[in-house]
Amino acid sequence: SSAKRLMSPRTWSLSFTKFLELLFHLESFSVSSTRSCQHHIFRDHYHYFHSQQFVASFRLFQIKLKEFYLPKSTMTLKPFVFERDYYIELTKSLSVNGYNIFSTIVERLVEFKNFNLMPEFLISKIDQYLSQERIEQQIFRSLMDEIQLKMTAGNSGGGEQKRQLDAASYVSIDDQIVEAKKFITKIVQNWNTILLDLVQIIKKQEKQRESSKKIAIKVVPSGESSAEIASSVLSETDLFNISENSSALQSQPLTTGDTDESTIESGSTKMTSTADDEITRRTGVFKFLSTFLPTAENDFVPLKSPFNDDEHLQLSGKFVVNHRELSSIIAHALSMSEYEQRLNEETLLLNETSQEQNTDVKQQVDDNGTPLEDHQHIDLHFHDSSTKFTVKIFYAAKFHLLRQTILTNHSDEISYIRSLSHCKKWQPRGGKSKSEFWQTTDDYFVLKDLNQKESFSFSTFAPSYIEYITNSIKYNRPTTLTKILGIYHIQYRHNTTGENFKRDILVLENLLNNQNNIFNSTIPPIIYDLKGSMRNRFAVVDETQTDVVFLDENFLTHTQENPFYVRLHTKWTLMKALNADTQFLSKHGIVDYSLLVSCHNDEQQSIVFVGIIDYIRTYTWDKKIETIVKSMSSVGQSPTVISPEHYRTRFLRQMDQYFPVVPDEWHAYEKKFLDLSLFQTETMAANLVNDLPT
Repeated sequence: SSAKRLMSPRTWSLSFTKFLELLFHLESFSVSSTRSCQHHIFRDHYHYFHSQQFVASFRLFQIKLKEFYLPKSTMTLKPFVFERDYYIELTKSLSVNGYNIFSTIVERLVEFKNFNLMPEFLISKIDQYLSQERIEQQIFRSLMDEIQLKMTAGNSGGGEQKRQLDAASYVSIDDQIVEAKKFITKIVQNWNTILLDLVQIIKKQEKQRESSKKIAIKVVPSGESSAEIASSVLSETDLFNISENSSALQSQPLTTGDTDESTIESGSTKMTSTADDEITRRTGVFKFLSTFLPTAENDFVPLKSPFNDDEHLQLSGKFVVNHRELSSIIAHALSMSEYEQRLNEETLLLNETSQEQNTDVKQQVDDNGTPLEDHQHIDLHFHDSSTKFTVKIFYAAKFHLLRQTILTNHSDEISYIRSLSHCKKWQPRGGKSKSEFWQTTDDYFVLKDLNQKESFSFSTFAPSYIEYITNSIKYNRPTTLTKILGIYHIQYRHNTTGENFKRDILVLENLLNNQNNIFNSTIPPIIYDLKGSMRNRFAVVDETQTDVVFLDENFLTHTQENPFYVRLHTKWTLMKALNADTQFLSKHGIVDYSLLVSCHNDEQQSIVFVGIIDYIRTYTWDKKIETIVKSMSSVGQSPTVISPEHYRTRFLRQMDQYFPVVPDEWHAYEKKFLDLSLFQTETMAANLVNDLPT
C-alpha cells in the first residue's frame, strides 16, 4: 500500500462526479511513468479517503449483467432417456422372473399328473394345461426377444451412442417392458385359478369317494379260522390323525395264504389289504394336497408375483399404476378410453356453450340449480384385486385445450401422460411451504398437494386462469406465471391394509427443468423464493446442500456486494410482465404468491430464470381476520397478511428494488420508463416506446 498523502488543491477542486468519471472511463493512467509499477491507478488500486472520523473506500470491479428468462410460452416434451445399461439389467431381471414363474407352473402340473391316484379325466386336462403353458411361454419369449433386438439395434453406434437409446427406442422398449410385466402378472393370476381348481377337484373327488365307500376291516380272533367281518368308517379326521402318527403306519411282515387276499397281523387283530390300501391311498392324497395346502386351515398357496406389491399390474393400459407414485394414478386415468369418451362429450358441450352464450360459466346453472361448472369435472373409478382408485379431473376439457395450446403439438398430450407415469418424492429445503411435492422422473413437472382451502380457491379461480394464460400465449404477451396444466383429486383404498389415501394434486411446470439446455454447467443454481417481505423471511440452511431455497433476507445478504444488475429492456420486460400478472391475481383476490428466482453463475455468463409460483390462495374471510388481528398486535410494523391490493403494491416495489438497472444510453428515459411500466396502462407504455430514439 502507498503512504498517506494530503490531497492537493487541484484534487480538491474535482467534483465527485468527475472522480467517478475518471474511475470508470479512464483507459490508461499509472501512478508515475518513472515508477516500476505500471498498474492502472483507478482500475487496479483501492482508494481510501479519510476526514476526521470518516473513511470512504473505492474499488473498481467488473460487473456481470444478468440475463433473465421468463417461463416459456410453450413446452416441448421429450421422452426421458435412460442409459442402455439400465434396460439391460431391467430386461435381465424380467426374463429371470418370468421364466421362473413358468418353471414353477410346469413343476406343479407335473406333480399333479404323476400322482398315481389322479383320476383319468384330470390327467387329460393337465396335458391340455401343459400345452397351454408352452404357448404362453412362447409368447413371453417373443416379447423378450423383441426387447433385446431393439437394444441390440441401438448398439450400432460407438462411444456414448452405444450407452444411450434414442427417444423412439425408449418409448417402444418401455411400453414392451410394461406389456411383459402385465403379461406375467396375468399369467400368475390365471394359473393360480387353474391350480386352485385342480386342488379343489381332487378334494371333492376324495370326499365323494369317502361318502360312497366304507373301509372294511376284518377282525380275526386268535385261534379261529374265520370270523364275522366288522365294518367301520374312517373319517377324514381319523385319516389325518393316522397320517400324523407314523407308528400307526409302520410296515409289518407280509404273509400269503390260500386266497389272494393278504392280511396284516397285529397282535390278535388282522386287517385286510383292502383297508391297508385305502389308508395308503388316502394318506397319499393327504400328503400330495399338503404341498398345496400346507396350513391347518387348508389355505391354497398361490404363485407369487415377482414384482413390487405397490405396482398394480392387473390394471389394463399402457402405464403401470404405482400407488406410491401419485402421478402414475393420474396417467392411468388420462389414458382410459372412458376418459377419452367423456372428454369428447365435454369438449363438444364446452364449444356449444361458448358459442351460444358469452356469460361467466360460474354463473350458469342447470335445471336443478347446480352450477354448470360441476359438470365439467370427470370422475373415474378403477380397481384391481387389492385396491380401489378414484380420480376426479377438474375442468377436464378446459385444461385439455390449455395443454394443446402450451404443448407444441397435439401428440404431446400423450407425452404429458407418459411424463406423469413416473415420479419421485421431492422436498426443497429452506422454504416455508408445508406442502408435499413430487417431481416427474423426466423433471418436466412438479406435483404439489393442496389443502382443502387451497383446492377450493383454485377450483373457483381455474377458469379465469386458463383464459388468462391462453390469451397471453395467443397475443404473445410476456407472463411470469408458472403454468399449471391440471388439477386432480386422487383417492385409493387398499382392501387388505385398510389404507385410505386422499389428495388434491396440482400439476405445474418445473421452472428448473431444461435450464442446462441454456446454461451448461455442473454447478447447481442458487434458488430464491421472494415475496417482497422482510418478516420471517430468512432461511437457516446448510448452503452447501442441493435443493436449498433461500428467502428475501438471504437474497439481500447475498446481493450486497453483487446486486442483480439488469439491462433496461430486461427490466422493462420483467416489470411489465409482473405488473400484468399481479394485476390479474389481485383482481381475483390472490395473495401469498412469490417470485421463484434461479440464478446460474460462472466466469462467462450469469443467467436468471424467474416465475411466479404459489398463486392459488385467495384472500378469504380467515385471511381478513388474520390481517385485522396482526394489525392490532404488531405495533409499528405492517402485518404479514395484507389485502391483495397492498400485497401487489409491496411485491412490485420490492421486485423493482431487487433488480437495479445499469445506466446506458437510455438512462435519460429510465425513471419515466420504469414508473410507467409499474403503474400506467399498456397504451401509454406503447407510446413511450415509440418516442424512444432508434
